This record gives sequence, C-alpha cells and structure tokens, in this order.
Amino acid sequence: MAQNRIAKYLTDTLINLRDIPQYVRSVSEIGIDFSTIAGKNRKLLGVGESEQDEMYNIFIPKDIDYDNIPYFNKKYKEKVKELKKLSSYTEIEDILDKICDEAIVYDKYGKFCEIDVSSLSIKEEVKEDIKDNFNRIYSLLGWGDGISAWEKFREWSTTGYLSYEIIFEYEQKSEVEKRIKELENKNKVLNEQLKLANSNFRKIYEGVAEKNINKKERAGKKSHIKRLENNIEHIGNERIKKEGMIAIYEDMFKVPENGKLGLNKKENGVEDGQIPIRIKGFQEIEPETLIPIRVKIDNDKFITIWKQKKENSTRYVSDNAIIFVAYNKVPGTSHRIAYVERLMRNFYLMRKMEDSRVAWNIMNAQFRMKMVIPVGNKTTAKAKQAIQEIANRHKEELYIDEESGIIRVNGDPYVKYGKNIVLPRRQGQEPQVDSISYRGPDLQKMESVEYFRKNFYWDSKLPKSRTDREQGAGRFITYQADGIPYDEHVFYKYINRVRKEYENIIRKPVKIQSILDHPELKIDPELETKLGILYESNNLFEDAKKTEIEDSKLRIISQQERLTRIDGRTPLYSKKFLYVVKYRLMTEEEWDLNEQLVQEEQEVLAASQGDTGGRSFR
Repeated sequence: MAQNRIAKYLTDTLINLRDIPQYVRSVSEIGIDFSTIAGKNRKLLGVGESEQDEMYNIFIPKDIDYDNIPYFNKKYKEKVKELKKLSSYTEIEDILDKICDEAIVYDKYGKFCEIDVSSLSIKEEVKEDIKDNFNRIYSLLGWGDGISAWEKFREWSTTGYLSYEIIFEYEQKSEVEKRIKELENKNKVLNEQLKLANSNFRKIYEGVAEKNINKKERAGKKSHIKRLENNIEHIGNERIKKEGMIAIYEDMFKVPENGKLGLNKKENGVEDGQIPIRIKGFQEIEPETLIPIRVKIDNDKFITIWKQKKENSTRYVSDNAIIFVAYNKVPGTSHRIAYVERLMRNFYLMRKMEDSRVAWNIMNAQFRMKMVIPVGNKTTAKAKQAIQEIANRHKEELYIDEESGIIRVNGDPYVKYGKNIVLPRRQGQEPQVDSISYRGPDLQKMESVEYFRKNFYWDSKLPKSRTDREQGAGRFITYQADGIPYDEHVFYKYINRVRKEYENIIRKPVKIQSILDHPELKIDPELETKLGILYESNNLFEDAKKTEIEDSKLRIISQQERLTRIDGRTPLYSKKFLYVVKYRLMTEEEWDLNEQLVQEEQEVLAASQGDTGGRSFR
C-alpha cells in the first residue's frame, strides 16, 4: 500500500530535470520573520511556521529508499502522539531516564563529548581549527547548558526523528570571483617586482668583494626581497582558499543548472550564487515535512537534495544544509520508529495483567449476602419491574485509571467491602438468606504478571542488575573487566550504536565547517572515517577494559625493552617506537609533553642536588 502511494506521488508530482524553469524566486528573499540568530539566511520553514504562496519546481529522485520516511507514513503524527503518551507512564519514564543517563553524561564543564582528531594525518593547526569548530557548534546547538542534549536524546528516543537546517553566513560568488581577479593582478605585479628586485640585487653584489659591500644596505635589500616573497605567498594562499571556496560550493552546495535549491538564482534571472563560508546557527524542522531526493546531474554523478513539503509551500535545500537523524538507522532496531515503540507490546500486556489482578482482588474483597424475597401473586410486569430495580441497585462496574491508578466502582472512588443482594421469588412464605462465594481460577498469583514484566524489561535492553529491585537495582558498579556480566556488555555496545547515529547532529556540521575552512579536506578520505567523538561515561566497564588492555601492552613493552642488538648492549627497539607507533599507548603530542615534563623534573631535581646532569626518558 505504501509503495503504491509512493509510486503515485512520483508519477503525479515529479517532472523531468530538463523541464524545470531556469529562474525561480530566491528563498532568501521570502521575507518571513525569522529568529535573530539566523535571520534571512534561513531556507526552510521552522516548527510552527508556514508559507502559503511559495512554489518551486521538483527534481526526479533516483534510487532513494523511502522506507521509514515520516512524510510517507500518513499515521506518523498519530503514532508520535501515542508514543509520547506511552512515554509518560512511570515505568517507561524510568527506563527512558536510565537510557538517557547512560548515553548523555555531562562533566562539570557542561560537556558530554569531545572531538577526537588524534587519528587524522593533517597539520596541527588544522586539527586545532577542527577542535575550535566543534566547540563553537556545540554552543550553537545549545548543548552547553548541561541538559539540552539529554532532553533532545530523550525526545529522539520517543519520537524517532530529529532534523535541523544548518544556517550559513554567505559570501556572494561574484564578490569571491572579483577578489580572485584582484589577487591574481596583485600576484602578477608582486612577481614582477620580485623579479626586478632579484635582478638588481645580483647586478649590485654579484662579483663584489665582501669587504667592499655595505652590509646594512644589502640587509635592507634582502629584507625587501623577503617581504615580497612573503606577500606573494600570502596572496597565493588566499587565492587558493578563495578558489577552494568556489570549488566546494560547486561540489557540495550548488544545484543543477536548471534547478533550484534556493541558493543560486534570483527571480529576474541574474545568477546570484551564495557561497557558504561559516555556520551561524541551526533551525529545527518537522521531520515529517522532509523528503530526500536523489538527482542525476551528469552521467556518473548524483547529488542528494531535500524537499520540504509543508501546507502549500514547497522548498529545496542541499543535503549539506540538512541534519536528519533517525532511530531506525541504528543497526538492530528492526525498522521501529523509536526506542519507546519496542516497549509498547509487553508494557500494555503487563498493564492488563496487573489490572486483572487488581480487579479480582477488589471485587472479591466484598462480603456479599443474597436475599431471596417472595413476591407472591404480583403480575409479571410488576415482578419484572421489581427485578430491574434490584438489578440496577446491585449493578457493579469497575474502572481503573491507567495514568493515576484510581479505582472506581459504579463511579464511586470509595469501594464498599460489604454488600446485600435482594432478589424476588414467587414461591415461599419466608425470606431466604445466604452468603455468596465466587468460584473460578485463582487470580491472586502474580506469575503471569511477572512474565510480562520480565519481557518488558528485556525489551528495554537494560541489564537485569538495573531493573531487578529484589536484587538491588541501581547498585551495580563494575570495577574489573573480567567480572562484567554479559548483559552489561551488550547494553554498553547498544548505547554506543545509538550514540553513533545521534552524534551526526554535531559531527556533520563540524565536518562541513572544517571543509569550508580548509577545502583540501574535501578530498581527504580520513576525515570521514577517522574523525571521532569521545563520550563521557558512567560505565566503568569501558575504563576497566581500557586499563586491562594497557596493562597487557605495558607487560609486553617491558619484555621487548630488554631485547638487544647483536652487540648485546644496544636496545633492539626505540622506546618511542614501542609506546607511540607499535602499541599506541601515547600519541605524538603526549610523548612530546611527557619529554618536556620529564626534562623539567630533572632540572628541578638537579638544581636541588646541585647537579647539572639528568637522564631523559628516551
């Protein structure tokens, strides 16, 4: 059914790329009153915003997997309401809190994660720029308050999707091209000046004896040549960066020539390329309004863009301007919308079993007396009327409120524990009084409730030690890696898988900003695979395992340090090779810092002993 709906959508609304009009209104000039942090640079409609009269053309999608796209799930909004209600129940709240507390752990400085660039083979100044970008974007996301990232993770675990538009500061392409021309002209002039200065320098000093040279004058001319060389290098670097900006724009942000993403055409048809230079903010977007579209722009190249369909407004932006994280992308989630959804079945079954036990106990807590009263020669109609009155008087309807747990019998919250039932009978002269006893299965036993409760907590993936209250839930602390229960290990790996998807909220913009700052990173294959995120954690298993591995490596290093060459004295291995290269117990920076600190300690020790000697760690 869903596939038929998607096929109809593609057939009815998508048109061929070559049929798209050349000029469309620029999204940046729509005039919506956006927030001050992003201003007119926004491209999409935020939460609660709408636009009635915007109309853009659409691209043909190619090879897009539409499974689990909220836009095509017509019941997504109703499903989210149901999941939010489910998350308000005490048992679900407790599990969500534990999951979020495990995944998002803030330190005293308001950080729950850090960027890891130690594995990147790039210049140190570039690494520092990436770290600075991470800290700035972390603040722009509002994660520095010690709670927002936790709250968003909880929302994501409940609704299954989070999406943002990345909002950029722009520089006009025409201005960048103009600046490149200016730099080229300056570079040409400076090269001519340098050529002339070098020629004059050779004419003046070539073949002249050193004693006959005015050293101050020569130093001045050398300094002039050096300044020219530095200026040429500076201008060359700036020109390369400007050209890189255009290359990045063409490759990552520009739309096909006849297309429109709200980035490169004005209504009057004059090209108005906006080159992103810096991320300035983020705007949250309803995920159910977004559709990913793949566009073929030549024989061997595709680009991904995002279409926003909201009310009567249709808009397009580059994939590099959208953050879209989905719980169903986490491996092993069985295509569920959200984490809370996996808890639904056994939670409701557990609740129904609990309700049946409560109802049984409440209804059997009453002591009931049955009284049969002779009605004599009353007419059938009057006898039926009397019976109906008795039935209404003794009717029992039990209601248990799922949220509050309040129990009502016939609408009365006060349960009566004694009851008399009076019934008519035609024969007989004297009333008959008996006590009523119920027969049936013993519903006081809780084994079936515990069965569904265990399944419910099993679905949560929480370790048994954190949910078994009889065994002291919450008191489990791991100190040794070899003593870790298997379910703790599985839970630790699950949290890491979930974090991997959630971290794209910050990882993607950091990568994009780093490429904008250093265009050469666009072709660096390491940036995608070796740019890591390090998390704060309360799980001591991680530290215990790391310590165990380090201890093992240290024992091996200690043995290999004693190995010598053929002379029997020279060590076979360099210590730096063992610690930094082979076993990676230290990074280059940590090694250099350690050497510096060891040297300082030796100098202090030597000064205190009056000795100038000292031995390095090398």
